[in-house]
Amino acid sequence: MPSKTAVKKGLVSIRIPKHQNGKKQKLVSIIIPNHNGLRVSRDCLASIKKNTSYRNFEVILADDASTDQSGKKLKKEFSWIRLVESKKQVGFSGINNLGLKHARGEYIYFLNNDTIVLKKMQVPSFKGFE
Repeated sequence: MPSKTAVKKGLVSIRIPKHQNGKKQKLVSIIIPNHNGLRVSRDCLASIKKNTSYRNFEVILADDASTDQSGKKLKKEFSWIRLVESKKQVGFSGINNLGLKHARGEYIYFLNNDTIVLKKMQVPSFKGFE
């Protein structure tokens, strides 16, 4: 039975089954847009680190010309993320597309920076995409 992404009051789970049919985990690229969002992006990244059981993922923080240096501060605090920065503001779709250009995963997961990842919720299924 396919899983659904669970959403409740702006919260979502991004845990993915560890193995699908005995195969190695596929790389998932999580793209998070940021513009002057130090606090909310920090909470989002901390929740990913704490509550994601799937381990073959990369996080790309796509910074949309923040003036508060939030992208650089978050990279310093969360060294495991990849930071890509736009020199000029390109907006929501533009910054997500910039993140997408740097993604290496077989699957792409766009996640807003004001999202908190929770435990014990149903997980998205990528089964139908193979």
